[in-house]
Amino acid sequence: MCGQLADTDDVSACYRLMEYDRRLLEHIGGEFVVLESQASPNIRVCRVAIRKKGADTADLIPAHEK
Repeated sequence: MCGQLADTDDVSACYRLMEYDRRLLEHIGGEFVVLESQASPNIRVCRVAIRKKGADTADLIPAHEK
């Protein structure tokens, strides 16, 4: 979904667009974190992490917080 944001450097917009994905994973007992976004310069593919809800995510830095 964030493909239309490629190379725009608008990682916050990507975060907002991925809200559906976060809610979907939350509904089935997981957490969805975008680690790298196509909106960032030179990133061609989003990199995400999916973990069981409640699992430690302290090692994950969401793309929109970098």
